[in-house]
Amino acid sequence: MKKVLLVIAASVAMVMASVVVGPVQAEGSSGNDRLRVTVDGAPVDPDGERAGQPTDLVVTFRDIDPAVPGIGLKAGGTIRLQLPPEFVNRRDRPVAPTGSSPTCGPPLVSGCSTAVILQGWPQSPVLPFPDVTWEESTNTIVVTAAADWMPAGVSAPGPKQVHLMLFGFDNPERAGTYRIGVEIKPDPADERTLTGKSRVRITNRTKPRITAVSLAAGTPPPPFPNPLFQELAAGEESLPLLLYLWDRDAGPTVGADFRSGPARVRPIADANGRWIGLIRVRPPRGATDWSLRSGGATVEGPAFLTGAPVGSTTAVLETDPDTVGRYHINYRIWGGNSFDQVIDVDRKINVAVLGEPYIEDIADLTPDLFTADTGITVDYTFVEEEELQEIVTGDVGAGGEQFDAVMTGMFDASQFGANGWLFDLNKFAADDPEYNVDDLIPTVRKGLSVDGSLYAAPFYAESSF
Repeated sequence: MKKVLLVIAASVAMVMASVVVGPVQAEGSSGNDRLRVTVDGAPVDPDGERAGQPTDLVVTFRDIDPAVPGIGLKAGGTIRLQLPPEFVNRRDRPVAPTGSSPTCGPPLVSGCSTAVILQGWPQSPVLPFPDVTWEESTNTIVVTAAADWMPAGVSAPGPKQVHLMLFGFDNPERAGTYRIGVEIKPDPADERTLTGKSRVRITNRTKPRITAVSLAAGTPPPPFPNPLFQELAAGEESLPLLLYLWDRDAGPTVGADFRSGPARVRPIADANGRWIGLIRVRPPRGATDWSLRSGGATVEGPAFLTGAPVGSTTAVLETDPDTVGRYHINYRIWGGNSFDQVIDVDRKINVAVLGEPYIEDIADLTPDLFTADTGITVDYTFVEEEELQEIVTGDVGAGGEQFDAVMTGMFDASQFGANGWLFDLNKFAADDPEYNVDDLIPTVRKGLSVDGSLYAAPFYAESSF
């Protein structure tokens, strides 16, 4: 488990931190805006775009790169997706919001026709789930935001996709290309409308598939983390990327694996040793001490949401501790599809802190007094006190998945330290001739320590009578 550096508000020399998360305006101007739309088969279904099969498609209207902000939606904002008449509602399953019944999931939604709004990667919806209705006269699925959902930085880029899980609808019986229209009204109180169209290719046969899914890197409920686009420190291990594999008959690919190690090109082999695909890794210049690790041969199980039988395994990148830069990984199945994973390695640390003026002063001083000396970039997330407590308890207890350092009070410092979740700061203080733990007020130092180990670095203390 990854440990966390805990600060009660740290001296600048010992601060470590995270991405500043704040509201970002949705792109576009007033009036009518054009969307660039693409439509693809869902990553949890082997034949969601196959002729005559239930409709399972992902409609994308913003770049899935988390650095690109999505389209902010106010509560009541709508996304309308008009299907051609060849997509037929069999009327044997209700059109309903996700989570509205035991058969309308999650984790399985095969008992209904529903949709969720996604933010690309992180491949995660935001609760509460939107309302979903069907407009019969135009064969349009209407998705209505149940709450405000605005872009808020790379960890929460905002609405970019709609996953149409229409298991009561059938795709057209004939293979071919069909046009799907998208109309987004972000704010019900505003006339602004964004529109776009895209063609989806409905095929008459399935192809082998390899897809990426978030769930290996976290446990429902959402939000899920983002294993496809990651930012790591040098030497850090990536979040596991869950790989789904299907064969050309839409059956699970079982027993397939790739060899772990630092090879830039490595085959994906089936249970008989026959090559069925390739993984290509392009590491940063000078990187030698890295490895892509397999989670083992694929095993059969149910795919998330659909329950379709699938072979699955994981891939984890161990980065070079002495090299920064970008790792570009391409996963390809011959005769089928491919996708890319991007992992950026930098000397950067993340911290959650209280949004107070004196903390903001520390953030302003950090580039000159810390980054200039260490080469480490510090990104801060400023939050309110109640939210900070939730972040500290959840993230530290989960092993510091999001933050390298957090700000908290004396009680949590000693408790988390006793649980083995935090670094002992004595060794860091001993390596810094300018930081003398004996200068700390004895009662404060004692309150932040367990069995002589100091688990937080204070920069102020309060008392009451």
